[in-house]
Amino acid sequence: MGVLLDREGELEALGTLIEDASAGRGRLALVEGEPGIGKTALLGAAAELAADAGALAVEARGAELEREFGFGVVRQLLERQVAGSPESLKGAAAHSAPALGAGEVSPTAGSDGFFAALHGLYWLVEGLASSRPLALLVDDAHWADEESLRFLAYLAGRLEGLPTLLVLGTRSGRAVSERPVLAGLANAGSAHSLRPSALSRGAVAKAVHDALGSEPAKEFTD
Repeated sequence: MGVLLDREGELEALGTLIEDASAGRGRLALVEGEPGIGKTALLGAAAELAADAGALAVEARGAELEREFGFGVVRQLLERQVAGSPESLKGAAAHSAPALGAGEVSPTAGSDGFFAALHGLYWLVEGLASSRPLALLVDDAHWADEESLRFLAYLAGRLEGLPTLLVLGTRSGRAVSERPVLAGLANAGSAHSLRPSALSRGAVAKAVHDALGSEPAKEFTD
């Protein structure tokens, strides 16, 4: 992990949340801010901190052109884990198979079998987290498909007692308010909100110095 300037508070908070999750106290965190503020860097740091703590860190990213791909973000998170561990789909977790594209039509929000799929995905996550703590990190959550957002909300309401950290990176403002499910997650009392600020002048000067090898003029730093 490279040095993240002016992010000591956010990194400390993420470290504490990972410790809590590893101890069986599931946690939800939202990294919110404008484009380019450094949300992706913080999610990457969270993944490395989780891995260093012995957790399984799994990452996914929402994409504007893939919002109509039902359970697309969920598949990014869990499909590879299932492929490497077919026995994880036993028991109640078997109901998650349609959402992961296991030979059936993926259920859409409100359709028959949708809530069964959510229930199955929860038990899949529970099974994966039973062997080692789990960190699920979703960047650009404001572009996630509706089905995946609904599952993340379903999971967020059931994190208590689960050794799992769920971190969502999202743009702030309208990007959240226009997605009711994401807005509900952001406003949940259990959610830990991290809002990175713009870099200070000192951090900008250090970044320029580290990259170019000389001190920048004050006007350039400003």
